[in-house]
Amino acid sequence: HELQDTRENFVQGVQNTVAEDLSKNGLELESVSLTNFNQTSKEHFNPNNAFDAEGLTKLTQETERRRRERNEVEQDVEVAVREKNRDALSRKLEIEQQEAFMTLEQEQQVKTRTAEQNARIAAFEAERRREAEQTRILAERQIQETEIDREQAVRSRKVEAEREVRIKEIEQQQVTEIANQTKSIAIAAKSEQQSQAEARANLALAEAVSAQQNVETTRQTAEADRAKQVALIAAAQDAETKAVELTVRAKAEKEAAE
Repeated sequence: HELQDTRENFVQGVQNTVAEDLSKNGLELESVSLTNFNQTSKEHFNPNNAFDAEGLTKLTQETERRRRERNEVEQDVEVAVREKNRDALSRKLEIEQQEAFMTLEQEQQVKTRTAEQNARIAAFEAERRREAEQTRILAERQIQETEIDREQAVRSRKVEAEREVRIKEIEQQQVTEIANQTKSIAIAAKSEQQSQAEARANLALAEAVSAQQNVETTRQTAEADRAKQVALIAAAQDAETKAVELTVRAKAEKEAAE
């Protein structure tokens, strides 16, 4: 520990001592530095040696003191770090809470403004619907009034047309009745003439039918006579054929017998 505290004096003393010997040999020492040093390991101390025992005691005391100091420093550092972490966490939570409150407040403001805007829009739309409904009702009323006027005009024209048609029908009926009466008279007169003509026609038809029947009877009689003559001719031909056959057969038998 002492050497650590007086390392510069130790380096200067070494440089002064070595430089004189080196100069005698023509050498020059530019610099001296103590780069590393360490304590002697405890295993090299002899507890039975008074100097070693004293050194070992001081070494143990120094080591323990340093350990306690290091532990205190480490504990202080850990406590400081944890306190800093705690403060940082507390501040972070506080900031997050403030941010949450701000967010909620902003959301509430947005909701409030949105609700107000929706209410204004709803009121505007309701007014528009009311105006549109009034316009529709007025238009329907005008259409109904126009339709009523049109139907009344149509009915009036229809009644007038029906009245005119009825008058024409009555006039036509009168004309028809007069024509029918005139026609009936003409038909009655003509009916008598037609009856006489029909009687003459029926008589002529009966005479024509009788003449046709006589013609048919004559035709059928002629056909029957012709059929009889054909049958007689066929029978004569058949008898003649059989006679020839008998003659030929008899002649053949006679020749065969001789």
